[in-house]
Amino acid sequence: MVCGGNGEHAHHLRHAERRGWGTKNSDEYCVPLCANCHMDCHTKGDESLWWAIHGVDAIDWAKNTYEEFINHDSI
Repeated sequence: MVCGGNGEHAHHLRHAERRGWGTKNSDEYCVPLCANCHMDCHTKGDESLWWAIHGVDAIDWAKNTYEEFINHDSI
């Protein structure tokens, strides 16, 4: 999603929902990342800034993709 890698890691967007410490957000806010980008995202302090630096609106992408999945599944 960021570098064009294989997206083998599912990353739950921490900045999309405010949950308890150590609790993952719902799958609605999950995006594919390669191993390197996934680790880089987790080691930076400000996830919103990390996505902005890479020019990706991950929340919007996740919402749209999840909605497509839900709508496709119900047909």
